[in-house]
Amino acid sequence: MVELDGVFGPDTTSALKDFQQRHDLFPDGVAGANTWRKLVDFLRPSELKLLLSNKISTSSDSPIDKEPQSMTKTTPVQAIESSFDIHQKASIKEIQQALSDAGLDPGPVDGIRGRKTINAIKEFQHANGLVADGLVGAKTIAILFTTRKPKQREEFAIPNTIPWLQAAYSLMGTQEKPGLGSNEAILGWAEDLELTSYNDDDIPWCGLFVAHCVGSQMPDEALPNNPLGSRKWQRFGDEISPRLGAIMVFWRGSPNGWK
Repeated sequence: MVELDGVFGPDTTSALKDFQQRHDLFPDGVAGANTWRKLVDFLRPSELKLLLSNKISTSSDSPIDKEPQSMTKTTPVQAIESSFDIHQKASIKEIQQALSDAGLDPGPVDGIRGRKTINAIKEFQHANGLVADGLVGAKTIAILFTTRKPKQREEFAIPNTIPWLQAAYSLMGTQEKPGLGSNEAILGWAEDLELTSYNDDDIPWCGLFVAHCVGSQMPDEALPNNPLGSRKWQRFGDEISPRLGAIMVFWRGSPNGWK
């Protein structure tokens, strides 16, 4: 039994080497990334919360334990976070069930990221010392699923940190109603956003679509004035290079025009 004295001495090194050998890791006695990924499976929830909230002092010079001479560096927190990669991130249903199991009210477990689910995520994050932004990133996943990891998914999966893109992906195939009348779902987006001037799906709705996806998933985010105008989205957020989750605005006719 190793004495819990906070000193990484010979006994601790010997115990760590034994742990590494039993789990098919390189037995160098160094707590590198691969070792931390295995150790996290044995942490109690309270210990994991302290570590992920950076309340435990951790060394920043732990090498990746593949070869003893490796110079690649990582922190224990980075190692734990990286173990919850995109293919292991939970589905909305799994997140809702985990929130419900934690005593929160995410609404029905239906796979829809609605306002109740967003509020429950924020409440959970706040209670666990995380940034309460409603985005389910690696730290939130790690604490929310302390007793079991979410099922691994092989199909195309959009990260939970960009829920507006998840909403857009779920609406692929949406079309205006041909002939008389309008698609009630599209009109409903405008109604939810209190855009009373939009009353017919013959009116171009690309700006409305983006406003719905962002507004429904990030209710605290300020939308552009007149979000129906596509060019208005040029001034939304920060300018970045094209990437997953970015909003791209195309011009027609002239870059200085309104189309």
